[in-house]
Amino acid sequence: MRFLNSILGFIDRHRNLCKKCPDNIKGLCCHISEVIEGYNIILPNQPCKFLDLKTKTCTVHKERFKKNKRCTPIIVEIKDGGYPEGCAYLKHNSNLIKIPPKIHYETIKEKLSTIGKQTFELMNTSPQRFIIKY
Repeated sequence: MRFLNSILGFIDRHRNLCKKCPDNIKGLCCHISEVIEGYNIILPNQPCKFLDLKTKTCTVHKERFKKNKRCTPIIVEIKDGGYPEGCAYLKHNSNLIKIPPKIHYETIKEKLSTIGKQTFELMNTSPQRFIIKY
């Protein structure tokens, strides 16, 4: 029972943080990313099919775990690099991060090798069924 209460407390404390994303990162958690040469790079051409690209919000938020098997709970996303740099979830839970936060390709493009750049292009243009994670 104590474990359940701690999980519910975590959810209550973090429920509204999502609504506080700056426009430049809002909705990026709903894009597939790939770790390439140590950088967790957002694939801008790979959004979730339930992401409204205009409002940058989930169209099935209350049912997201049923509708999209790739959508995972907050705690998993924090640990697995599911949120972009600047996300409030990361700011309040930095001790849980195992994989670097998502970043824009343009910010690190010059640091990647030719193979890293080619990998990004391939992943960014591949059909989503060939890409496993968000």
